[in-house]
Amino acid sequence: MNREDLRPYKRFSEIYDSVMEGVPYERWLGFIEEIWNRHNAHPRTVLDLACGTGNMTLLLAQRGYRAIGLDSSPFMLEKARAKALRRRLDVQFVLADMRDFRLELPVDAVVCVFDSINYLVTPEDLTRAFRCVYESLVPSGLFVFDMNTEHRLATIPKEVTLIEGPDYVLVWRDIPDPANSSWEVKLTGFLKVEGVWERFDEHHVEKAHSCESVKAWLEEVGFESAWVYDTLSFNPVHPATTRAYFVARKPGCPVRLR
Repeated sequence: MNREDLRPYKRFSEIYDSVMEGVPYERWLGFIEEIWNRHNAHPRTVLDLACGTGNMTLLLAQRGYRAIGLDSSPFMLEKARAKALRRRLDVQFVLADMRDFRLELPVDAVVCVFDSINYLVTPEDLTRAFRCVYESLVPSGLFVFDMNTEHRLATIPKEVTLIEGPDYVLVWRDIPDPANSSWEVKLTGFLKVEGVWERFDEHHVEKAHSCESVKAWLEEVGFESAWVYDTLSFNPVHPATTRAYFVARKPGCPVRLR
């Protein structure tokens, strides 16, 4: 089996929305809007980074924002475009790597949810992505993203989960590596296509970084301020935080927090 066969979000894209149907995108967007309000941001244009099948992007569009979705998987974007078409939403989707992209026009805000940033496993990857985001924002624009913490990845149990749905069976293997603050997921799926079962395999890896390091890398590329909050709250992060929310502002007009 070659590496192309293990490419993340290829065949998995066909069942992704079914497997992830319980993910609270609306709650996440509500919290992001609270963040914008707290930081006196009133974006009209928003980039959804690593948008996947467009769940957050489409919610943004439904709320009245001019939304752009960007992802490196053409298979996930195919699903996103189809959903936007069905819902008659005018959304732009861009195929690009989050470490190497440039928008035609800058946006007011960038969001990245569901620990997508954890897929960037090296400091170099992170700073490249942060630099692209920085260059894509208007002055005073906000970048909001979440990350699984080192504590979260250290407490994921090593186990195998069987997920069954209409016309698919998915074997999900969690392989944590606490010593390296990383988490590997091996997927073996079986899709029923025209009465025939087809197998696919995918390999996913996340890496956690300390909040202090992430803040330093944000400032390194030019963000003037970075705030870090506990999961879905404005409390500071603590040793047991599992999902940290980062808010970084591009320099511009001085803005006071509410």
